[in-house]
Amino acid sequence: GGLEEYAVTIDMSGGCTFSSLSVTLVWVEKASFVGCSKCVVNDLDLKVIDPNGKTHYPNNKGKRDDTNNAERIVLGGVQDKTTYTFSVEGYNLDDASQSYALVATGCFGGVKNQLDTSQDAFVTDNSSSDRTTTIIIVVCSVVGGILVLCLCGFFIKRRRAKQG
Repeated sequence: GGLEEYAVTIDMSGGCTFSSLSVTLVWVEKASFVGCSKCVVNDLDLKVIDPNGKTHYPNNKGKRDDTNNAERIVLGGVQDKTTYTFSVEGYNLDDASQSYALVATGCFGGVKNQLDTSQDAFVTDNSSSDRTTTIIIVVCSVVGGILVLCLCGFFIKRRRAKQG
């Protein structure tokens, strides 16, 4: 088991007009048994508690989701300066711990929440520059190849003209 809680405060002071809060939890599930129809081996549970104390469950269910390794809660009509608490709880874990990814989207206005973003994939992602480099290499190679073929054709034609 184990429980981790996070709190976010809606802050629309920066001009954000998004009126929803979305919280998504995903994790890599280890293999289960062949033919198993309800087989979450390391079950994690997501829930959100709104400012009125109401608990919201994922995937439009009225209770915890024990069949999916991707859980999402979307709350509409969130108000400025309200705080939502969401939690991830281990339920029936086969291993001592289970790594997961948790994403919250909404108006946070730069307010420091308890979410750790030090390992943000977008900060360390260099795939865009790798893709640009690959495109430049391919284009230059094609253009260079065409130039070489044109020059070869020119010199072959010139040699035949001198011999003829």
